[in-house]
Amino acid sequence: MKITLRQIRAFAAVAETQSFTSAAERLNLTQSAVSMLVRQLEEILGLELFIRTGRGVMLTEFGDQARPVFARVMADLEGVQDAAQGLRALSRGTLRLALTQVLAATWLPGVLDRFSRDHPGVALEIADITGDRIVQAIARDEAEIGIGPARSHGPEMVSIPLWRVPIRLVTPRGQGTGQEGRQWIHYSDEFRVLLEQAHQLHEAGGSAIRVRSLIPALAMVGRGRYVTAAPSYAAGFAEQFDIAFHDFPDPAVTQEFMIYLPRDHALSPAARAFQEIAVSAPPMGATRLEVTR
Repeated sequence: MKITLRQIRAFAAVAETQSFTSAAERLNLTQSAVSMLVRQLEEILGLELFIRTGRGVMLTEFGDQARPVFARVMADLEGVQDAAQGLRALSRGTLRLALTQVLAATWLPGVLDRFSRDHPGVALEIADITGDRIVQAIARDEAEIGIGPARSHGPEMVSIPLWRVPIRLVTPRGQGTGQEGRQWIHYSDEFRVLLEQAHQLHEAGGSAIRVRSLIPALAMVGRGRYVTAAPSYAAGFAEQFDIAFHDFPDPAVTQEFMIYLPRDHALSPAARAFQEIAVSAPPMGATRLEVTR
């Protein structure tokens, strides 16, 4: 037989009031029920906890030693209950999020303003990484929820369609959309394939340059010798890097963005709340993708 919380509470009430009757009133139980709970606890422990007298009860030596132990157990359990309540109410907890670097710099600040205003007690851990590493970050439990371009992944993960994001041609400011004489900059193999499927891209300047992330690609374009393509929300960097964003001629190029979640892991209340905001607040130029069942 295992010790129960009801038995511990009965013991604590009797020890404090030194009376089975008073303990029963405090616990809203009958005196016989409190007496039975204490007797069960004594049987499990194999030692008496109270000395029963005509004037009431008093702790035995063992009961006196056990009292602070049971008090800590009750305090720990109450702490767990308080923590659970805080998490449910989003007054505490941690949001662990992974998303692309440019998305983190352009879209995330406004969304976090809204999230933090509604849930000021929730701590934030943000992993701003390349789009190709979002899936890996979730798989390795580096974050609880990820937002990034559509990528293949294993069965341990779920991807939920989130936005459709237009992809724009990025050129130096004031130099038109011509690609002749400029080198293309690629920052993702999968993204390069997407572009090549949609358009015959001219690379008259020689072989393309490969970088690891979009931000250095945008900075290099601004120097005047290169072109690249980027999600519409990256236009927030246009002035900083002296670049211009242009629509591709037909066919237009778009990319699906997903929310990535661990399959067999229930999301925390903080992650669920952030997911709702992300669905309802696409970045600049993006449209919400409807989930088909």
